[in-house]
Amino acid sequence: MDPHSSLNARRGRGVAWGWALLALAIASTGCNDIQKQKSRAMTASRHFQSLYNTGSCRQIYDDASAYFQSRETRPRWLKDCDEVRKRFGSWLEFTPTLNNAWPIGPIGIVWVRGSARFANGVAEVRLDWDLTHDRAALFNVLIEDGGEEVSIPGFTGAVRD
Repeated sequence: MDPHSSLNARRGRGVAWGWALLALAIASTGCNDIQKQKSRAMTASRHFQSLYNTGSCRQIYDDASAYFQSRETRPRWLKDCDEVRKRFGSWLEFTPTLNNAWPIGPIGIVWVRGSARFANGVAEVRLDWDLTHDRAALFNVLIEDGGEEVSIPGFTGAVRD
């Protein structure tokens, strides 16, 4: 038996596996519907705004992602939500920017960012949504106001209680 034939056979299988993995990656990217992700994130953002305005902080928490709930305890979220509502007031308007970055490839975290007009002033808001379970679940809230950032639960890895 030619020692090179075994090596060439292994190389052939390796190349075949490489092509198969590339085809699978292309197919999964092709199946990823960016417009559907955008629509879900925008719908979730409008729903969040509505829940925020009605003081439905408990519902926001219950609908949030596992990441959010594992980093922000319910009592802490209820306190934070109440403080944000008192500080900014009713959320009157939200204008997402047209240049939001949307993921390409496997569904994951999608954010909606834009200018928000509240009863007590204007701020930049970014809502991060986890779309991994075929629904939008709140991942993080970021509000930038006058150089100050409010990020809940944030990305420190620490549990906020």
